[in-house]
Amino acid sequence: MIQVNRVIVTVREPIRQTELDLEMPAFVPIGRLRGELLEALHTLRPQQWLSVSAIELLDGERVLADGETLASLGLWDGSILTVRPAKEGTP
Repeated sequence: MIQVNRVIVTVREPIRQTELDLEMPAFVPIGRLRGELLEALHTLRPQQWLSVSAIELLDGERVLADGETLASLGLWDGSILTVRPAKEGTP
């Protein structure tokens, strides 16, 4: 069996009504992935995201926990994640 280390997911920004297809590591903890994704958003969409210092990732309505990975959640190519600025008090 071949282990897939990276997956292509659609990252949805509902407030800004945009989507990005991004290649993401399948086995990196969400806590670290959030930081990498925020850096990418700062680069790709600076006008919308540069003032945002923390984000949350959601699968449907469920906020993904820092210790989980895309692989442990069963999220593979074609999965859709929602990104939003984190609420105050959220890392």
